[in-house]
Amino acid sequence: MKNIAALLILIIIICSCKYKIVSPFDGVSDSINDNNSNKNLYIIDANATEAEIKDALQKNIESTGKNIIVVVGYIGANSKIFDNIKNALKNKTNIELDLSKAVMESNYIYTLENALFVTKVYFASSQKIIANFFKDCTSLVNVQLPSLLLIIDNSSFENCNSLKNIEYLGTSPNTIAGTPFSGTVKPSDLYLPNVAKDPGDGRWKNFLGADWVNIHYGTPMPK
Repeated sequence: MKNIAALLILIIIICSCKYKIVSPFDGVSDSINDNNSNKNLYIIDANATEAEIKDALQKNIESTGKNIIVVVGYIGANSKIFDNIKNALKNKTNIELDLSKAVMESNYIYTLENALFVTKVYFASSQKIIANFFKDCTSLVNVQLPSLLLIIDNSSFENCNSLKNIEYLGTSPNTIAGTPFSGTVKPSDLYLPNVAKDPGDGRWKNFLGADWVNIHYGTPMPK
């Protein structure tokens, strides 16, 4: 009976925690679990407060040496997670934001607009990136796009002039509607880890409206 009581207490404590310690074998994201230093990676859910976001970042810096925020859960129209992230981290720099294990409803309205601190984003499972989502994220260099994407608004990357690398997890250049890189924002490198080789017909050359300098087939984006 004592063992059962102790187990119940442990379960209650774990369920009450705002953060979770994630092993690299838990499948949170290949992008953030590339070595054993991430055994103590803290994640936050889509309802995290500014204080919880700050706390998670500090714990991740201490345990992994990375300025990383990992968000899991469901992001709907009423979720203010992006506003909370912007307020919590507005005085920070070189932040990696991993949303790859979060799910974003198609009617979400909040964005990362003017998040000057973010340099790398792994986008959530979502069918679209709305207008102005990354607008004025002037330090943004790397973005991973999920295979579920169907629409990217043409203004979604406005003024992201540091953007260099795009990784797309899909396998067809015709799946996504939108040409967000046909204007002044010109990323140079496209990474297609799930496209084994160049199809030889130029179909990826103008993907998303860009004139790609380098297309890396079968290769993930640099970490």
